[in-house]
Amino acid sequence: MSLLLRGVTDAAPRDAPVDLLRLQQVPLLQQLLHQAGGEVAAAAAAAAAEIKIYSRGFPGCPCGVVGFKGPGVARGVLQPLNMVAAAAAAAPVKRIRGVAFAAGAAAAAFPRRAVTAARSILNELLPDVWVYVENATAAARGSSNKLAATAAAAAAAGSPDQHQHQLQQLLQQQRQQLSNSKLAAVGIVLVAENIKGGCRAAGEALMLDPPVAAAAAAGDAAAAADAAAVASRATGNTKLQHLLKAEAALKGAANKEAAAEGAAANSSPEEQLGIRVARLLLLQLLLGGAVPPRGQKMAILFAALAADYAPSKVLLSRLTPSTVCFLRLVRDFFGVAFTFEQQQQEQKPPAPPQQQQQQQESDDEEQQEEEVEPLDLSWAPQVLLTCVGVAYKNMNLSSF
Repeated sequence: MSLLLRGVTDAAPRDAPVDLLRLQQVPLLQQLLHQAGGEVAAAAAAAAAEIKIYSRGFPGCPCGVVGFKGPGVARGVLQPLNMVAAAAAAAPVKRIRGVAFAAGAAAAAFPRRAVTAARSILNELLPDVWVYVENATAAARGSSNKLAATAAAAAAAGSPDQHQHQLQQLLQQQRQQLSNSKLAAVGIVLVAENIKGGCRAAGEALMLDPPVAAAAAAGDAAAAADAAAVASRATGNTKLQHLLKAEAALKGAANKEAAAEGAAANSSPEEQLGIRVARLLLLQLLLGGAVPPRGQKMAILFAALAADYAPSKVLLSRLTPSTVCFLRLVRDFFGVAFTFEQQQQEQKPPAPPQQQQQQQESDDEEQQEEEVEPLDLSWAPQVLLTCVGVAYKNMNLSSF
């Protein structure tokens, strides 16, 4: 299966950025397909899923081009899913990877500053932190040049590729559209990987130029005014309209105060962006769970479609509002109901007596250092979801 998608790739209001899909969702999909076993796992191993970014698109300049290649749909039954094992949920973090980019009129130094600010926090906990810095305009130009070289080689060999030629023309148009726009955007995406290659957590953020941010704020104010007018017409209550307008005004004032506090800080906006993403990544690690919050819906879907001879179990962190809505949709479409069991995260156990004795002998010269107490994670309980799947099986027929 091969798809070519066009439109907005980053800074969409309710959608994850394409880098998060590539670094987090695709490895999670491969992990779930591998656990499915049988023909499904064999098909996934034969042709792994892949997302390739040719150019980026943003609100106001939807010139993004993304290619997706995935394995063919197998005809086997998904095995019951079990993502409760301690090795899957509590594997230590091995490394942190990510992507930072600048697009449009943004300076190439902005993403580097964001990466430096993020590393100032993450390197205190983990030495293996590597973030690729990309210039979106230069990346689109490089993709176009590579496609041009490929098309020229194919034409010289006597087998011109129409798909490559069309994609080359499309990238040239999108690059011209991005260069003509006055957009300036800076983004960074970080993911934490464990020793088994799985993704434990992910954090992303994007900063647009002030005109786009002002337009978004104006759009929010207009939407709040429209909502107040609709509520007044539907209920005939003018007091409700005044209350909604007052609430929107308070939210606008709070946003302005937060922006003023951020501007008054010593760090630049791009450095604040990197710090915020690093803190979000660490927060998701503290929440626990076998899959990151963005991957909860995918794990739930695999559990609902699994075989029915054994229950499927998924250990998740705090459920997000979108996950709650997705659970209702699964119940309505497939008739699958989940049972929920809240579990407290266990604190890190103390070291064995022998290890404690060795540590005391090695730290005789550093007895003045403070002892590190285990983290209290009672505020972040986990949720164990259990269900019996519908034993969904693909019944496609081969075409002749």
